[in-house]
Amino acid sequence: MIEFVAKEHKIPCIGHTLNLAVQTLLKVDFNSEPPEDLDQAVFAENNQEEPLHKLRRGIVYIRSSPQRREKFKRHCQGLILPTLEPILDVKTRWNSTLDMIERALLLRGAYDEMINEDKMKLAPVD
Repeated sequence: MIEFVAKEHKIPCIGHTLNLAVQTLLKVDFNSEPPEDLDQAVFAENNQEEPLHKLRRGIVYIRSSPQRREKFKRHCQGLILPTLEPILDVKTRWNSTLDMIERALLLRGAYDEMINEDKMKLAPVD
């Protein structure tokens, strides 16, 4: 008995609604801007960030310059891993966080080597 007028009523997409709910549950902050000093943010000693946030910052660090991308590619080749780039998730793309995690696990060795090597270069000299 309820009249439905398409121009006046909006039915949200269940997929998008579910995606937004899951992101909220994960407490993922997709809107934060990268800090000015990205190197220090990635390699902070007392970094108590959530694992997904740490992963995102590491991926942004690697992808933020052509030299780092090339260096990451060399690490992949040295470990006989596929020469793929890390994927950064996107708020509006369904399953992109899962894609980011799966790619990070596939390339974990190269990722760890790159972050650890660059962390050592950034460490203060005593």
